[in-house]
Amino acid sequence: MRIMAVHQVRTEVLQDLGFGVTSYHLESREVLAAMIRRVASYLCPCTNRSLINAVLEPMAHLTEDYDSLEDTLKIVLDELIAIGDIQEHRNIYPNKNYLLYLAPPSFVPLSGGIIAILGIAPDNTSFLPEDIVIKYRKGFRYINKELLHIAVNSQVSLRYINGKVENYTITSSQNHNPSIGLISADSPIAKGILGKMVGDKAEIKTPNGVLAVTITQVKNESNGNGEDELTVHLSQRGLVRLTEEYWLNAPEDESVSSHISKYELLLERIAECTVNPVITILDTSKSVRYYRGRWSDSKSLNGSYIGRRPQLYGNDIWCFSKIENGIVKKFLDLPRESSIGLRGCDEAWRLQAALDAQSGNPQQYRLSKITDKKYSIELFSPIPSWVERRWNWLGERREAKGCLMSFQFTDLEIEQELEFLRRQLWCVACT
Repeated sequence: MRIMAVHQVRTEVLQDLGFGVTSYHLESREVLAAMIRRVASYLCPCTNRSLINAVLEPMAHLTEDYDSLEDTLKIVLDELIAIGDIQEHRNIYPNKNYLLYLAPPSFVPLSGGIIAILGIAPDNTSFLPEDIVIKYRKGFRYINKELLHIAVNSQVSLRYINGKVENYTITSSQNHNPSIGLISADSPIAKGILGKMVGDKAEIKTPNGVLAVTITQVKNESNGNGEDELTVHLSQRGLVRLTEEYWLNAPEDESVSSHISKYELLLERIAECTVNPVITILDTSKSVRYYRGRWSDSKSLNGSYIGRRPQLYGNDIWCFSKIENGIVKKFLDLPRESSIGLRGCDEAWRLQAALDAQSGNPQQYRLSKITDKKYSIELFSPIPSWVERRWNWLGERREAKGCLMSFQFTDLEIEQELEFLRRQLWCVACT
């Protein structure tokens, strides 16, 4: 045993977790995420509360800001669940409490020339070679890979401003066949993207005007089947390869009325309650700018509302309820049995955004300019995990000031992310 000063313990903890002492501090989100992953490797399956306590208690004498550390750990844990390092699953029916499980070690090749690293091995077993340099963006772990330039014979994916993605192979003028995606190097599309890399913006001149696109994927003939050495190496070590679309798991675009009608139809099929359950609801008539202030009891209300109902053991259950004169007539627990990979809060927060939009009181965002090339989207309501996954990758979470959460984007990304927010959560800009 050794007698050590607090600063010595802090230094050894950082080094043991693989962080540079001069680059990170013990309370940084990157380090707290590493702590949660390590503790989870020993404790899971367990409850959220058990995991938070196991990280919190040893920090009692190592930090000066212990009182606020618990709230920060809850935020970081939610981020790790959203990213996909930890999975949250409902326990065996009828106990609807949730337990946390380790996600299997996996990786996601992403547009932009990076590979997201996901999952946790039991007993803190390392599943990556020592020579691979892992980078951190809050709780998000990733590896940089070599970027490829678009050339003749490249296979490319382009994303248009409306979110549509199209795939092309650039070929010679003799072999082009646009009907199957083979376009000539002399075509307007090819001229606009030749020489560019993943993540670059491009402008394509057409007879109807200029189209803006983003290059989301590049595969060159020299790579054979498109696999680079790094992704092959990760697969050989047993990591599960996930596609970008599977990882993001974003739902299809739909209208407000279409989204709400699915839940109302399910609610109508449920028998009325024999007793009036206690449900705390999100009131659509209250300001969307103050999330905590929207919670209230169901007294004197009429209509359909998102709420939470208590259970004997475990966290409150998210639900969609029908209320008449303050009495809960029916409720549908969330997530639905058919909702694979979604948490109750994920379904509830998107449905609440639809209900707000339908009531004429849509949820809002604030756009702030940080520098000439950086902007932040500031939100006043929680977002589903599939939005958070996307924004942890494309952007960077910032300290929330005067809002519930904030994400930073470059000037090249901001327009497409605002459009994504408007399509998926029907949000409007602050007036």
